[in-house]
Amino acid sequence: MLRLPALRGSALLLRLLSALLLMLMVGAPALAQDTDRIDAHGFVMAPDDGDAMDLVTTWRPEAQTPMTGGVQGLLEFSKAPLVLYSQVDDRFERYELVDNLIGLNLAATYGAHERFAFAATMPLFFTSTGYDPVTRAGPEAKGFALGDLRVAAPIGIAMPDPGVEGFGFSAVPFVDLPTGNQDRFLGSTGVNAGLLLASGYTDPRFHLTANLGFEYRPRIEFRNLRGGTQLLVAVGGALMITDEYAARAEVNLRPTLFANEVPGTELPGEVILSGRGRYANGVFWTAGGAFPWTRGASAASFRLFAGAGYAFGPPVEPDSDLDGLVDSLDLCPEAPEDFNGYVDDDGCPDQLATLILRVEDTEGNRVTNATVDIDGQTFLVDAEGVLRIEELIPGTSPYITVGAPYMFEETIADLTLVEGENERIVVLDWIPGRVKIITRSNKGAIVDAKVRLDGPESREPMQLGDDGEEIFELPPGQWRAMVSAESFGTERRDFRINPGETSLIVIEIILQPTLVRLEEKEIVILEKVYFDFDKDTIKEESFPVLDQVANAMLDNPHILLVEVQGHTDSKGTDEYNQDLSQRRVESVVRYLSEKGVDITRLVPVGYGESRPIATNKTSSGRAKNRRVQFIILETEASRAEKAAQEAQEGAEGAEGEGTEGGEQGGTPEQETP
Repeated sequence: MLRLPALRGSALLLRLLSALLLMLMVGAPALAQDTDRIDAHGFVMAPDDGDAMDLVTTWRPEAQTPMTGGVQGLLEFSKAPLVLYSQVDDRFERYELVDNLIGLNLAATYGAHERFAFAATMPLFFTSTGYDPVTRAGPEAKGFALGDLRVAAPIGIAMPDPGVEGFGFSAVPFVDLPTGNQDRFLGSTGVNAGLLLASGYTDPRFHLTANLGFEYRPRIEFRNLRGGTQLLVAVGGALMITDEYAARAEVNLRPTLFANEVPGTELPGEVILSGRGRYANGVFWTAGGAFPWTRGASAASFRLFAGAGYAFGPPVEPDSDLDGLVDSLDLCPEAPEDFNGYVDDDGCPDQLATLILRVEDTEGNRVTNATVDIDGQTFLVDAEGVLRIEELIPGTSPYITVGAPYMFEETIADLTLVEGENERIVVLDWIPGRVKIITRSNKGAIVDAKVRLDGPESREPMQLGDDGEEIFELPPGQWRAMVSAESFGTERRDFRINPGETSLIVIEIILQPTLVRLEEKEIVILEKVYFDFDKDTIKEESFPVLDQVANAMLDNPHILLVEVQGHTDSKGTDEYNQDLSQRRVESVVRYLSEKGVDITRLVPVGYGESRPIATNKTSSGRAKNRRVQFIILETEASRAEKAAQEAQEGAEGAEGEGTEGGEQGGTPEQETP
């Protein structure tokens, strides 16, 4: 970026000040004029170095760049900045003492130190019109005149570095020299001095500032207008529209300490709207307008202004993204740093971490009443059992504890957050329920039975002991207790433990004498299975023996396949007996399936009268032949043995094929005819 050297900028400022002093000598005769005149020009510029967000008349607290500054000129047209209201009977007549004011506001500033600068501003008036203040004749056109010279020295007290966001505070002492034409109401009656305090917040694309201060002025009276010491109040702000252009707004109020006869004329105040463009070569322009929000003296009916300036100083490294880091130090020169507390010194916008916790129980159900403690701060999950927390700092390792009523807490201490989403599923175990199992014989005696529990988790079978009872702690879910003892049939009890259940569940099981004997190849029943005559309907008296068969199979899952055989005596035809036996064993299979036995473990086969075990010539023999048998076809052990045998045979077969192929490789012998 093309900039004038610092020394050349200093010389330019000195030339400007010399020109201003020369004009002071030209306008000096005005000092001898009538001193009881109000200064009509309340539009006093706040000199600046051309920053696009600097304001027109409101001081902005900011760090100075040593050996830099700016000069500018602002053409102004003001309509009726000073009006005299003269009461005639019951009405006021209006006389524009100053009207149609056209001038050029000159301003210059120079940063001597990062916390100190010199500034000066002075208006040159080319023409104006106005009524004669004594005869009220007119209005008359009037020519060139000077305004008062203001010299200021802004002092930075606390402020952010240039281009960096933060709060700032500065003090601006100033002096107004009476160089203006008092006869034309364009200057003060003497030397004035004041102090402004400026405070504001700035970031690379926005700023808001406020001014509060006073200016000492000698008390004067002109007709029904009174002037003197003023309070100075202003607020303003600016917003960068692009990297070069800013929109600006400010409001000021300059009340005097003395009331006027005409209400409101002692409270001048204006709203100023403006825009500015600043370019890389140091040239900048300003344009805008102002309108009053009171009718006080020096508040024009409206103002229009436009001008240009030049910022000078040593070359400044470019900061393309306006984030306060010059491009040579900015890892992302086209994308501004977001200053979010995470790696804010590399110039790159950073993605923070988002923590997503999904809380489930051991069965995968959402836990919607879970609480999550993260480094001492407690959160609640939503209706989906999910907690989402955004804008966490990557690289940190929060200590997380997750809990819910009637569930064990789970701690996460091994999570280090990374940029973006960090999702974790937290599985909470229910606090176990308590189940007491008591076993007694059908005669009330204590039985040392074996209990096997099947449910959400596997439990090894255990003996109840001499007292025939035990308390088990089990997680929530559906459970099945299989209870067996020597000389007694296997009994089954299904029960459920609900999540959060704390009461003791008591299950008392009465063992009946065994009706089933488990052998290697058969489940032997000690009682017959009876059916209605000539039907496949099982009689109720056979339910107990079939219940014990079902329980035996449930208690011995290693039995994989059982053939349920049906046999008849020889009465009736072969076809009839075959059909009857098949229907009856199918009824038995359905009954066992309803009791919980997997139907794929059962093969119903009716043999009719083809396999008698006794003579069919006697009633007792025929009764023996009418029977149901449960033949074990396959167990886990037999299946494993069969698989091993097939694998061995397959290996031997492959080896034999290889040998045979080798023998066929020779030349066969020819048979002699």
